[in-house]
Amino acid sequence: MKQIFSIHPGCDADLESELKKIGHQHAQIFTMVGKFISMARSGAEIAWLSVLLERIIVLTLDHCQDEENLLRRRRNSGLSKQKEDHYHIVHELERSHAKMENARSMSSEDYLHVFDSLIIHHHREEECGGLTLNG
Repeated sequence: MKQIFSIHPGCDADLESELKKIGHQHAQIFTMVGKFISMARSGAEIAWLSVLLERIIVLTLDHCQDEENLLRRRRNSGLSKQKEDHYHIVHELERSHAKMENARSMSSEDYLHVFDSLIIHHHREEECGGLTLNG
């Protein structure tokens, strides 16, 4: 008899698969954020940083949609709060991107604050019974 170990005890296989996907998306986004900060600190051109930030925005939009769809399918009461948080995160990233597009250079303070809303508000809490994804 094959024994299967769960990362999230109490979750059904479909939910666990979706949570793994969301976790992978978090890792992808924050890897890109790390690359952005590293490139900005090393003096990369704004054009390259802009392209990377566009990619981060696309990944974030896809991720937010997946989280919201999961909450919708699970009829989770936290969906409206999640959507509101996602709106603010994406708005801040897009605002930063527009600012970057109009700037000739960025200070380290500017690029460090680009991701404040993403990092501060996008922490994750998972409870398989009630399925809570915050931020």
